[in-house]
Amino acid sequence: MKKRIAFPLLSLVGLVIFYACEKDDVCVDRITPRLFVQFYKSRDHTTEEPATLTLGNFTITTLEKGGKWNALYSNATADSVYLPLHIDADTSKFTINIDEKRTDVLTIWYQRKSQFVSKACGLRTIYINLRETHTADSIKSITINREDILDEYKPGLSIYF
Repeated sequence: MKKRIAFPLLSLVGLVIFYACEKDDVCVDRITPRLFVQFYKSRDHTTEEPATLTLGNFTITTLEKGGKWNALYSNATADSVYLPLHIDADTSKFTINIDEKRTDVLTIWYQRKSQFVSKACGLRTIYINLRETHTADSIKSITINREDILDEYKPGLSIYF
């Protein structure tokens, strides 16, 4: 009689324990997007598509809290960059220095919005209503491609040199 009760009882306890365990949630993806910036040669109004530009020997810095400038790219060569926008302020300020001779200041304004991702990842910040101002030492113009930065897959800004 005890065996008849023990086996179903142990099976029931085993099933409860098995189904009570949670799946391990691990957050592996970057959840707060950076601003994807693509570089282009300055447009002459005769061509439809602008040509991408590989910018050489440039440095990009960002203004951190407390007024300290932090280098994001130093003596780099690339045709695009990812700029992290501040999650605790509505503006981010960057300098773009080319060949240690010409420096432009780029200021980006936006509104921040928190968005729940999952238990493992928590909240992420998305940026909406993107606006910019810049100096014109080496930058000829800037086009905002996406006013809302929800991911890093498409360029949010195009900078023309």
